[in-house]
Amino acid sequence: MSLLKQQESLLKAGVIAQRDYDVAMTAYRTAEARYNQAVAQLNQSKLAEQSSASAGVASSQAGVEQSQAQLQQAQATVAQNAAQVQQAQAALSLAEVNLSHTTITSPIDGVVVSRDVNVGQTVAASLSAPTLFTIANDLTQMQVIANIDQADIGLVEQAKSVKFTVDAFPGKEFDGKIQEMRLNPVNVQNVVTYNVVINVENPEQTLKPGMTANLTITIDERNNVLKVPNSALRFRPQNANNASGGANAGGQGQGRRRQQGDNAQGGNDSNFAPASAPVLPGQTRIVWVMGQDGKPQPRRIKVGLSDGAATEVVEGNLNEGDMVITGQTVSGSESSSTQQNRPPGFGGAPRGVRGGGGRR
Repeated sequence: MSLLKQQESLLKAGVIAQRDYDVAMTAYRTAEARYNQAVAQLNQSKLAEQSSASAGVASSQAGVEQSQAQLQQAQATVAQNAAQVQQAQAALSLAEVNLSHTTITSPIDGVVVSRDVNVGQTVAASLSAPTLFTIANDLTQMQVIANIDQADIGLVEQAKSVKFTVDAFPGKEFDGKIQEMRLNPVNVQNVVTYNVVINVENPEQTLKPGMTANLTITIDERNNVLKVPNSALRFRPQNANNASGGANAGGQGQGRRRQQGDNAQGGNDSNFAPASAPVLPGQTRIVWVMGQDGKPQPRRIKVGLSDGAATEVVEGNLNEGDMVITGQTVSGSESSSTQQNRPPGFGGAPRGVRGGGGRR
């Protein structure tokens, strides 16, 4: 009986299948019927022994005992027949279980996405369960499996919203919500990505299984802020070293004196970053603007959020509309004389600082 209770607990826990439980129950009932039959035969043998032992008793008492023995023998026969009936019922139950397994039914209601077998095809399932149909339980609840590069997986944990588009509806944007980030890395040609599961509401069943989604994950957002292009943060004029290091007696002009002062302040700032350093929130950077005299002038700013192309200006002596320099055109003679000390910069005309929103 303990074994039967164990099978019931395993069935409730989902460890064994219903079929295994039915087979075990049938075997149990068969064994129980045989046991009852054996008990009945034992009782009949005991009665026969008692009948033989009482042969020498008085005839009146022997008659009474004989009648009682016949009654008990008849009761034993009834018990034996009842055990045979139980055995027949167990065999019938086993046959019904085998009959029910000849019909394959779907475990859930849904929509058939794909069919892997044809009508009349033989399905062999010896040690594995073959796939007959792929069924979608509810197409109004979809999931997007996104491949996120390992360099961006840390930012995804801070994501505030997820939007994506599909090629079938290029003008429509769908909203999603990150459900989980799977820890199993996917390595394809030495490119490591992680799968991120995104839940999507699909009440109109517009989205179809297997579509390719183009994701836009918003990590943080700023509205109505001052921002500068990242190329301006990487720019340094050709004579920046002379301006910062030269202290001529006659003076170098307003632009050079301001640059020297800003470099001195930046040198004492623990968050000061040079032009070649990557842009990170909270850094103190130097940008160059076009002065009224037509010469570059440095401005010291503190940067915030960046999307890789533009960076938020948190504080500093930079105003909206200032002409920020992102590159410098150098003549041939100046280029040959300063080729070894050329700082990073990009060609092009100065660009103005713009106000607006940024999204990362």
